[in-house]
Amino acid sequence: MWAAVGIHGGFHVASAINLALGLTADGPGMWLTAGALHVVIGVVVALLIPHRRWVEVRELGPYGRPVRSGR
Repeated sequence: MWAAVGIHGGFHVASAINLALGLTADGPGMWLTAGALHVVIGVVVALLIPHRRWVEVRELGPYGRPVRSGR
């Protein structure tokens, strides 16, 4: 769900930037701006994820969590 929320929000941010730059609200400029913003934000989010979580994802999948002992 959060990926869809991010994409939807990113589309609105790209629209606002395009309007501020005087570009049309639709067309190649809009799609290039939206795509570039999504790539930049995706890289930033990926860099903020701790390394140990990437190891968990690689070993258990994106929804897996390690079994904690003592419960």
